[in-house]
Amino acid sequence: MLDRLFGAGARLVIFDLVFNNPNDGDPGFHAALDRYHDRVVVGMNIDTQNNTQIVLPNTQLIPPPAETDDRVGFVNYWNDELDGKLRAARFFTSERQLAGVAPVSGDEVYASMSSRALTKLGRSADIPQDQRDHLFRFS
Repeated sequence: MLDRLFGAGARLVIFDLVFNNPNDGDPGFHAALDRYHDRVVVGMNIDTQNNTQIVLPNTQLIPPPAETDDRVGFVNYWNDELDGKLRAARFFTSERQLAGVAPVSGDEVYASMSSRALTKLGRSADIPQDQRDHLFRFS
């Protein structure tokens, strides 16, 4: 599939999915992910319901440490604590921040799927380099 998409002119392919369960097609998909390393992004999930577990692509697709691989970004958004509405995006986060503690310099930082995609498209200067929530602009 990636060969056809890139052959048709795609600049980047984003899989807004977490491929955490092994599958028979993994060897072929792994080869394609390696072949198009600089043009593909897959998801990881930060499961805050179960003791903040990081759900990564299976190791047959992306070898450890997948959370720092530039093909992997978190798919999460966090609702506003005041009213539960979604109105902001976070481009980077850390385990400390997810635990409700202020982030500090030197923390291992996880990148969002959006930040990975923008970087691969050459737009890294447009990514806020912090762990704050940034309000969506609707205009």
